[in-house]
Formats: sequence, structure tokens, C-alpha cells
Amino acid sequence: MRLGTNCVFLAVRASVRRPQCHRFKSSFSQIPILEQLSIPDFQKSYFNAGLPVLLPRSYFNDRLPAIQTWFTKPSEEGQIQRLKTDYLSQYGDMFVPMEITTPTATEPDPIGKNPPVTRDVKFERLNVPFELFLVWALSASPKDPNAASVYIAQHSIEALPPALRDELPTPEVVGKAGRGDIYDSSIWMGVGETYTPLHRDPNPNLFVQLAGRKKIRLVREEDGARLYEAARSSGSATMRGEEMMAGRERQVLEEIVWGDGGEVGDFEGVEAELGPGDGLFIPKAWWHSVKGVGEGVTASVNWWFR
Repeated sequence: MRLGTNCVFLAVRASVRRPQCHRFKSSFSQIPILEQLSIPDFQKSYFNAGLPVLLPRSYFNDRLPAIQTWFTKPSEEGQIQRLKTDYLSQYGDMFVPMEITTPTATEPDPIGKNPPVTRDVKFERLNVPFELFLVWALSASPKDPNAASVYIAQHSIEALPPALRDELPTPEVVGKAGRGDIYDSSIWMGVGETYTPLHRDPNPNLFVQLAGRKKIRLVREEDGARLYEAARSSGSATMRGEEMMAGRERQVLEEIVWGDGGEVGDFEGVEAELGPGDGLFIPKAWWHSVKGVGEGVTASVNWWFR
């Protein structure tokens, strides 16, 4: 549980603003983990009930070939994984949606003992050849706080070359838990501390970690709407828009969900840390935010289904 204070400015008149401090507390409990996957039990207890759950740990390691063919195995020293560029470079001409997040403003430590703290970022989204991402991944310096973060975000599996697409077969639970309708599916790939702000999806979501580690936090529909409204400037909360990825809205959302700030009152949520082969079911109404943790490549795949 976290307990803290945050001062926000409330409008009193059109031209008068005064600070108000608000105390809040939030807590995140661990998402339950299935010991084994029975699709009828999963359907009844989680899919139909609209509750998040982790599938058995490492369940997808031998069910999604991409885990073995795209990435090196985690090292015992630091669990750092790399892209198998010798294999993936043959698909370098493939175009991918790449997000580039660059720190633009920092606050220096007044006594000079700690690195500057980033307060703002510049966000860009480009379609580029996959080869550029591979080159960047080899040269990235995740420990540099001023380095740009590059992330392949929401690249459709259907847009992959057939050989790569075949290495991400649709999991059985996606086809059988609901009506069998797949709304969309995507891959997500970056290096180091990738980040997706608080949002909600248009359909139930099976999220599977392929490489590296990610931490994910979820809150229920009513709490998520309240948290988002506390930070929202404009746009839809069901899309990965630029207003979510840069500026004041990004800062406030991150502080509310991951830090010690936010004029939102008390709330509770659930969380989990995913490693290679782990799968998480995210119900439709649940808001969530995702962070890459550690060094090396981090990659995920998801299926929105109903």
C-alpha cells in the first residue's frame, strides 16, 4: 500500500487558481495464477466472470515457436535476452510501426549526486523498415537516461511475413473461451523500460510475454475511469494516442498508477510480473498500464477476442 500527498490546482474563478493538497492511498494485490488450464473452468471462472488471471507460468514456451526462434535464451547472470538478428535480419524490408520517445526536459539534482530526472518527452510514431529497429536494438544504451526509447507497438500479426506469422499460432484458449471471434492481434517489441500508459481495450485480451520481463497493473472499470479522467486532456482511452504518450497527461497517469501522486482518492488494483512464456487474461472492462523491466529486449504478443 502507498500513502502520499499531492498538490493540484483547482479553478476558483476564470482567472484565479489555488493549490489544494489531497491525501490518497492505493494498493495492488497479486493476480491469481492457474495451476493448470482447463478451458471450461477458465471460461466459467474468469472469461464469463470478467476477472483477470495468469495462465500457468511458462505455459506458452512450447506453444509459440517465436519464443525460441526470435530471441536468445535468458542468461543466468541477469536474465538479459537479445534478438536473434541473424535470423530476423532476412525480414529487414518489412515495415513496422515504431514509436520513438525522447526525453526533452530534465531537472538536475541540486547536490549533483544523482542523474537528472526527466520531466517531459517528445513522442513520434513512424513506419520504418524492420532493419532500422534491429540496428537500434544492437546499439541501444538503456542505462542512459537521455537516450531515446524505440518501441514497435501494436504491429498486426497478419502483417508479418508468413514464416513469422506461423511462429505465432493463435492459442487454443482464444478460439474456444468465447465465440471464437478474433478482433485483432499484435506484437510489441522494444529494449529496456518500455511503457504503455493507463488505458482499456475494446475486447477481452490474452497478453503473452515472448522475451524479457514486463510488469502490468490493472484496475476495475469504475476506478480506471476515475484515474483516467484525473489526467485526461483529450482523446479516447481505448487507443494508444499521442496525448497518452507525451506531455502532462503521460506524467500524471504514470504518477497515479506507478508513483505516489494523483488527486483521485483511494483505489485498489491487481498486478503481475510476466516473464517469457507467461500469459495474462485481461477482461474487457479492466484498465491497465504496462512497463518493461530490466535490460535487454522485451517483447509481447496479444490477441483481442470475444
